[in-house]
Amino acid sequence: MNYLQTKKNNYFLSSAFYTVVAELLLFIFYFLSVISGYSYSIIFLLLAIFVPILIILNNHINKDIKHFKNFSKGIKGEEDIATALQHLKDDYEIYQDVSLRDKLGDIDFVLVGNQSIIALEVKSQAGNIQYNDSKITINGVATEKDFLKQSKSGAIRLNHYIKDLTGQDIYVTPVLVFSSPGARVKFLLNKINGVYVVQKRYLDKVFGRIYNRSSQQFSKDKVVNALNQLA
Repeated sequence: MNYLQTKKNNYFLSSAFYTVVAELLLFIFYFLSVISGYSYSIIFLLLAIFVPILIILNNHINKDIKHFKNFSKGIKGEEDIATALQHLKDDYEIYQDVSLRDKLGDIDFVLVGNQSIIALEVKSQAGNIQYNDSKITINGVATEKDFLKQSKSGAIRLNHYIKDLTGQDIYVTPVLVFSSPGARVKFLLNKINGVYVVQKRYLDKVFGRIYNRSSQQFSKDKVVNALNQLA
């Protein structure tokens, strides 16, 4: 089970737990109200105790539902990109949800070609994607996570892993792709702070540019063997 699916399931279970607790508290409130003979003083006391707790539980439930929806979108985005990469299997070895031994987070996709290695980070957000104050913004608002830093970090970590296992110091190209049809990215094929940032439909063009500009010589078999050890 990959990272996104695990997180999605965790938030679903968390929201279900808080919902059950809230329903149990409502039942207790009703039960105590009945046995008190619906005494106004008792009811007011119970409200003073239960309402703040229910508000806290409701906030937890709403937060978990929001995270659940976000991770659901993330899974759908990765599935769309996986489909879009299928036709490249003759040219690249393709790995999904690569978890390196440093345990610092998955790389969504790794593509290993004869002359280049690509670390592909997938985001499912829609909107107008721009670059302001050294960060990616969506509709003018900076993203909660630094997507560029995350993309570059994945590429650097992969470089270190391959170098440790094969002795080959190979540059890994970071690519950040927005999978949603509603994402509007206008960077063309230019790197943004060292990262290619594109919509899904421009992936092939980016891969073509990377291929044309790469002249690295390395043993693809050794790299593939190193990545297979992570499976």
